[in-house]
Amino acid sequence: MHAVDRGNAAMVRLGALLAFSTSAVALQRVVSDAQLAGISPDEIVRCVVNLVPTLGVARMSAVVSNLALALGYDVEAALEEHRPNRYPIPSGDRR
Repeated sequence: MHAVDRGNAAMVRLGALLAFSTSAVALQRVVSDAQLAGISPDEIVRCVVNLVPTLGVARMSAVVSNLALALGYDVEAALEEHRPNRYPIPSGDRR
């Protein structure tokens, strides 16, 4: 008999891993286990947001990019997409 179901166990493991600076590979395993147990990426993110008051902004900032990679989010592509042009050409000056 298990004390908690697989999804809750995966979320507890995720919280423990996030308390330490951990690699994307370690997080990927737990994220995969959570998703196989029926936990959605949105639920994982909500869990992480709820950990911020406990773990602190500095710790979460250190591990959130690895978590994003574990969830399959392409951080580099997102940054490129939202990076403004450093030297925009005013609309009236185009030739």
